[in-house]
Amino acid sequence: MWIAATEGDHHIISMGRRESVVIWNEENQPTMKIPISHDCFCKCDILGSLLVIPHDKNELQLLIIEEAKHKLLNKISVTSDEGAVFFAKFLTGADRLLAAYESGGI
Repeated sequence: MWIAATEGDHHIISMGRRESVVIWNEENQPTMKIPISHDCFCKCDILGSLLVIPHDKNELQLLIIEEAKHKLLNKISVTSDEGAVFFAKFLTGADRLLAAYESGGI
């Protein structure tokens, strides 16, 4: 399970294993569900309206979240078998993205 808060609009984002990323409003009602196909737990990250989440075994999706909709900006995947993504973090703003994998690789 991963949980984070959005800036400004007081929404909560959660992700469960083999589930979806869910955005909740202040009344604890889901306002958006983003399906994922990732079998492991992953610490994701949000920066303003940018959200990075795991997808498939070794892929990250960069999304922009606005109101009650999301838009895919980019997919990032590794070609080597580093295993599942366990951690994703924006570095120095949205300029760089760090991902850590099951193998210990980054």
